[in-house]
Amino acid sequence: MKIVKIVLLITAVAALVAGGVYLSLVFLDNARLLAAANANKSGNLFNDPMHNIFLVSGLALAGGLLLGLGIGLPVQTRGAVRRDALDEVNAQRRSAIAKGAAQHASLPEQGAPELPAASSPAAPQEEA
Repeated sequence: MKIVKIVLLITAVAALVAGGVYLSLVFLDNARLLAAANANKSGNLFNDPMHNIFLVSGLALAGGLLLGLGIGLPVQTRGAVRRDALDEVNAQRRSAIAKGAAQHASLPEQGAPELPAASSPAAPQEEA
């Protein structure tokens, strides 16, 4: 998955660089076209459309960045992930306690076998 992420990042950077290059080429070509179009006109001059091109380019860039952030951000917050993990651990713990209680309740009536009586170490032993 990390390789896919790196490939996407490299592709995105290449697309941004290509977009910047093409935008500058459009700017230069547009300036020459406007100069040629306005050279022979004395009255109605053509307006420069570069302001609109820059606005649309900026909006597209901002939209792409916001879309990338939206895709890249995690679905759950850190607190929600922590709560889910703690709930799962608590459920497992409760299950283990219930299983142990059920096993303890199913023991026979006599219970566990008794331990042998321990001899007291304080009692003196006679030598023969």
